[in-house]
Amino acid sequence: MIGRDADYEVAQGMLNGLPESELRLLEATWHQLIREQTMLATTSKLVIAEQASHAIHLDRPDVIVAVVEEHIDQMTQAIQ
Repeated sequence: MIGRDADYEVAQGMLNGLPESELRLLEATWHQLIREQTMLATTSKLVIAEQASHAIHLDRPDVIVAVVEEHIDQMTQAIQ
């Protein structure tokens, strides 16, 4: 699972005039929920894409590629 950078998201929201306290509460809640999701499977892993908003694929495509490559490597090793 890949998650956005909470501090980056807060900073972006503040640039749009949103209150920092509400943004921090939202991000804390969101991060708690994705941490809980990663506990649903023993093989889950949470990767935080630094300097990325909700649009991780646009902000940090390198993180997406790295995670996909890691999964491919793990699956390849599992079938060998």
